[in-house]
Amino acid sequence: MRGPSRPALSVLAPALALALALAACGDPGAPAPPPPASLRVVDGDTVVWDGAVRDLAGIDAPELGQSCEAGGRPYPCGLDAAFALAKRVALEPAACEPARGADEADAGALGAVVCHVGATSLADLQVSDGYAFALPGAPQGLRVSEAEAERAHLGVWRGAHVSPGAWRAGTRLPSDAKSGAGAPCPVIGVPGGGGVAYLVPTDAAYGRRANEQGLPRACSDEEARARGWRRPGERAGPGPGSAR
Repeated sequence: MRGPSRPALSVLAPALALALALAACGDPGAPAPPPPASLRVVDGDTVVWDGAVRDLAGIDAPELGQSCEAGGRPYPCGLDAAFALAKRVALEPAACEPARGADEADAGALGAVVCHVGATSLADLQVSDGYAFALPGAPQGLRVSEAEAERAHLGVWRGAHVSPGAWRAGTRLPSDAKSGAGAPCPVIGVPGGGGVAYLVPTDAAYGRRANEQGLPRACSDEEARARGWRRPGERAGPGPGSAR
């Protein structure tokens, strides 16, 4: 399904953070929504496409507040996965369509999409560099990519980790209790307009609000949605939460 393994992206480069900050505009208290047909990254396996939040079919990535280990040291693997995906779509436009057929089994409450940059799916790129896991029942190509990433010790396969599903259920690495790896609960809620819009680290407006005192926080997109929070400008769609 793909060629030889590629080296993992350096996803937390200051240049990317600067580019996102420079793209910011409008009132910080009411983040301006992107054009309806644009693709915006929420986390390592979730995007806003055509004005609605969707999961990338067939994969599950570490959550934004999740940490993993590499060389025995914790690092923010959830943020790594999110910035890797953000960098991919910033470098090359992605084309998306609703998941159909076997992919529909992975749709969850949000619904799923299949997105490509060139001839390769974003899901495969994330899995092949170790930024996401293939879900049970995922296409064979994704399972092959996952096995190759594991053999090459890429991304999460560099050391100890728990699956995103286990993490959402409360399982943590022992090192989580000993350090402040990454940014715990990095999702911030911005009250206004009769509800709460949530911002994530890949948003241009995030840097202006991240250190603001008193804003509610969540550790993942799923947690934010379970509280009834919505993305800025999100159109009506499936209810809060996700089956993942």
